[in-house]
Amino acid sequence: MKPTIYIFLLAFCGFSLFSNPVSAQLRGGKRLTIGKIREMSRDAGSSAGSMAKEEMQTYEAGARSSAIDLKKNLPGKAFDYLSSRDTMPKLGELIEDEKAKAEIEDRRNKGRYVQLLQEWWLLPSSIDLAEQRAALLARLKKQRTNPAQYLHQKKINGQEVVVFTWHPTWHGEAYKQYNYDRVNMISYYSYDVDPYTGMALNPADVLDFQKGGFLPHVRATPRIVNWGGEKERLDTSYSKALLSVSLHGEENHRIFFSGTNLNAQQMLIDSIKYLLDTTKADGIELNFVGVPADVAVDFNKFVMKFAGMVHAVNPKNIFVLSVPPFDTKGIYSYRDLTAEVDYFIILAIDFHNENEARTPIKGPISPLNAQPADQSPDIRKAVEQTIRKIGTYNASRLILALPNYGTVWMSQGIQEDLIRKISYDELMSTYVNSTTDTIKRVRKDQSYFGNIWVLIDSTDKTELPIRTEVYFDDPASLREKFQYALSTRVGGVAIHMLGDAMQYQTEYSQLLNDMFAVYVEPDPAGTAAKIREATRRSQSTGIFVFTVLLYWGLFMTLGFVWALFSYQTRQALFDNQRFRSMYLAFFVVLLLLLGSYFGLFQYNVALLLVGLALGSFISWSVLKSIYKQQADQP
Repeated sequence: MKPTIYIFLLAFCGFSLFSNPVSAQLRGGKRLTIGKIREMSRDAGSSAGSMAKEEMQTYEAGARSSAIDLKKNLPGKAFDYLSSRDTMPKLGELIEDEKAKAEIEDRRNKGRYVQLLQEWWLLPSSIDLAEQRAALLARLKKQRTNPAQYLHQKKINGQEVVVFTWHPTWHGEAYKQYNYDRVNMISYYSYDVDPYTGMALNPADVLDFQKGGFLPHVRATPRIVNWGGEKERLDTSYSKALLSVSLHGEENHRIFFSGTNLNAQQMLIDSIKYLLDTTKADGIELNFVGVPADVAVDFNKFVMKFAGMVHAVNPKNIFVLSVPPFDTKGIYSYRDLTAEVDYFIILAIDFHNENEARTPIKGPISPLNAQPADQSPDIRKAVEQTIRKIGTYNASRLILALPNYGTVWMSQGIQEDLIRKISYDELMSTYVNSTTDTIKRVRKDQSYFGNIWVLIDSTDKTELPIRTEVYFDDPASLREKFQYALSTRVGGVAIHMLGDAMQYQTEYSQLLNDMFAVYVEPDPAGTAAKIREATRRSQSTGIFVFTVLLYWGLFMTLGFVWALFSYQTRQALFDNQRFRSMYLAFFVVLLLLLGSYFGLFQYNVALLLVGLALGSFISWSVLKSIYKQQADQP
């Protein structure tokens, strides 16, 4: 069908071009010979060529004289190219991005003309900006300027990704060595609750929180550099410093939440209120672990009351509630608690205890099933179930806590015992990097994204061999789990506890920067932000403007064709030889453009050539027939 369409269209163009002037001459009673016609065409063509050449020279002279003024107003790449040359650049010079070039050259891509306009008129592409940022970062490093100050926290739904950690009292002044660039919440662990009175079991630690150096140090340590406003403004923000309030064990909760122990609950609320007033801490993390089902109602009421007090002291205070990975007994009223709780920390740790009997069973501390169909308890299942309980809309209020320690297991025969929990620093020095053991005993647990250190001692031939296994996470396995947290769009992650890896702060800082930081180029005046916004607006309206122009041209063409049905219009237009040439050239180019735009010629060049040849032959035949009719007339 395609060659037939070409034939009829070209035949129509040829017929309209040549039949009208000849018919007009016949009706005027004049006879022109073929030689006369050719002579007139030569004269007109020579005159038109000279005139066109003069006009072109005049145009070029005028263009050169005003080039400087025009260049100042050209946006994007146009200014760069025209500042150093007078000729238009080729596609290969204009577009360095091979992917963008391939898309524009692909004739099946119906938006390639818009892309080409954007490449020419608009600002540099995302690849250009990335190269500029990389060059700036390299220059900062060369100048020994700290490039980390231009790394900003990632955002989810407009809010910074939360990176939470705890500083336990037994780590002393380790908080002075933490890297706070990515950590935007740190909690002092902890105010240990006496279930009988509500007072602190560790008053010395609470006094250290109140008058010691933890709060001053956190608030004196800049975390991030923000740029914004009309003029340069350095805004040094710090990590939010919270206080953890902890109560663990089912029996302790039964004592604290008994109906006759309301004074203890009120005493705890009053004590924490006093601490918030005196220290101006940024909030509270309630770390009540092991809440039994029989006190669930009293527990939820207490949480609501406690959170209300925290916000009453200062509306900007943050209240965080730590929850278990699975709430099989329906203890936590998530839908009600969301009214007061700012963040829920899913304690995705100690999965070796996640069983009905709550007895340790050998396995990874925080598994992430490589196969989503695997229904054994893991991080994925915990996050999905909690999101269903809290609602998808509130998923950004969830924080996924991951362990920074290991568990040491010893087994002999069928007997398997949990020996102890061990910090990351200790397990690396005692087991993984032990100088007395040159054999590499660590293997990757590909099924659950973790690490296992294994030693089999069979020196005693009279006994069964003793198998020692250490389950732990390192920065590589945590990276996979952080990536999963980002993919679920939860509010952030927590490291339990950051101080357990004091010897590996560099590796953990690099991990946090890789996962939760984005590079933002310094822009004191906010110029880049304004340009990006203007570019975004122009790109969003570019297609609309292009479409309007396309339809405008289409309707103008239809109106012109409709006007040609009038004899007077045809006679006035086609008596002019220059117009006839322009008319033929226009429709030939139009056909080529339309065919190219819809990809008709990509694999049909032979059909195009055949169509052009047949169209030319038919036009010549029609012209010859008209001349014959003219010669036969008296």
